[in-house]
Amino acid sequence: MDVDFEFMLVIATLVSGSIWGGYLAWQRATGTAHTERREPVLVEYAHSFFPVLFVVLVLRSFLVEPFRIPSGSM
Repeated sequence: MDVDFEFMLVIATLVSGSIWGGYLAWQRATGTAHTERREPVLVEYAHSFFPVLFVVLVLRSFLVEPFRIPSGSM
């Protein structure tokens, strides 16, 4: 089974960013942005994981692996 780690990293970053951004937009739209309520667990996890996933994605995409060797012989 061939697992494409880069694709999974992009999807995880997009999902966590969408959850966090959607929650922030919902808070601003309903006017509950400045209350002392706790975030739901899913939003809290997305808020925690998004910056880490984003940094890993940028580092892997542009600094560490900017090219891919097409054959296994190298």
